[in-house]
Amino acid sequence: MMSSFHLRVLSAVILAPVVLFCMIYGGAPFLFMIGAATYLSISEWCGMAKLSKSPWGIGAAGSVYIIVCMTAFVYLRNHQADGAGLALALMLCVWASDIGAYFAGKTFGGPKMAPTISPNKTWAGLLGGIVASALALVLFALYAGPWLTNLLERDMEIMEGAELMMVFAIGASVTISGQMGDLLISKQKRSVGVKDTGHLIPGHGGLLDRIDSLLLAAPIFLLTLKVMGL
Repeated sequence: MMSSFHLRVLSAVILAPVVLFCMIYGGAPFLFMIGAATYLSISEWCGMAKLSKSPWGIGAAGSVYIIVCMTAFVYLRNHQADGAGLALALMLCVWASDIGAYFAGKTFGGPKMAPTISPNKTWAGLLGGIVASALALVLFALYAGPWLTNLLERDMEIMEGAELMMVFAIGASVTISGQMGDLLISKQKRSVGVKDTGHLIPGHGGLLDRIDSLLLAAPIFLLTLKVMGL
């Protein structure tokens, strides 16, 4: 029997190419992926809501939250200049933030951010996530975007000509909003006494366990771009 770690790696190897293809290709595959993810996420949320004291209210609030966040992600991908590049950059920031937060938290430890909701999250982890996310966005803007444009013959360049400090600040905002989104889902899980939102992805739990940070980060990322005029 495979360990939890091996299951996580196998799931990532299978799912990552599918997600990246849909993101880059756009069109019907992208919209189908978002529609399926929205349906599955709402199903997982409502499944948890049934265990709460006010299932209808919590279920409706969570469903609206998921729909709004997913709509922001679709708008970012389909209605922004360099939308494919921006959407990929957002996902890269979220992944980098998770990795940076994990290693910084493990290395430095220190005070907990929200011990009653998510005991493993520390302030050191938050700072590590901010640095990793911001650096990832800066590197994407400088190198990965133009490289992907040439490789895939699709426009992947992002924030051309933007100041690096501005890009760094945007990356930091992704980490902060992503952590808030993570805590929101974690609070609901803890309130109803479940470890995972579901069992859809072997080694990972439910879909919401995987995209909790991305959900809130999407509208905040989009809003930040609008405010900064990018």
